[in-house]
Amino acid sequence: MSNGKITVTGRGRLSLRPDLTVVSLSVKSLDRDYDRSMAASEEKLESLKTGLAGAGFGERDLKTEDFSVNTEYEGVHDPKTGGYRQEFRGYRCSHRLKLEFAFDTHLLSRVLTVIAHSVAEPELDVRFTVKDKGAAAEELLRAAAADAKARAEILAEASGAALGGLVSIDYSRGELPMYSQTRYAVADAALMKSTAARGVSIEPTDIDLEDSAVFVYELI
Repeated sequence: MSNGKITVTGRGRLSLRPDLTVVSLSVKSLDRDYDRSMAASEEKLESLKTGLAGAGFGERDLKTEDFSVNTEYEGVHDPKTGGYRQEFRGYRCSHRLKLEFAFDTHLLSRVLTVIAHSVAEPELDVRFTVKDKGAAAEELLRAAAADAKARAEILAEASGAALGGLVSIDYSRGELPMYSQTRYAVADAALMKSTAARGVSIEPTDIDLEDSAVFVYELI
């Protein structure tokens, strides 16, 4: 406390129950021929779209997050030299996709079943979050502001002063990660089929959020 001002850090805390499922898929194909690699990637994508359509999803529900084609090499031992040489393996086509839907364990089981029986054989990662991230972030900041004012009033009163107006706010944090710590990941196609056949019973943990800002008040 100095120059008739008080600086406090306000903290907002919030616990949210996930209401949105995010399924991330990594579909890959490799072939020494560029056209065949691209064709295989397209076949896998169409297999996923067809299966998901049967589960009630529209064609645009499956979003592309990243698509790339790169040459891939591997080190091969050369017995003549005793060293290794880089040998061309083919063109690696990688397609990263995302599917979002309201949290529902029955629907998640259907989606996993579709994915498991498609020719895509993707790597899979399932996360749980909230639909309205903007409202959550706003609630956190409101809580931080209320916390700061309450702290400032207590400190001012304890010091024999009165709290004046707000002078400044310092807040610079970027977007908060709003995901449950619960994750579901399967990389092996056979294991995915087995898991899908058994069904999925998941209750994700709540999302615990915290944000803060620095507030400066006058003292009168």
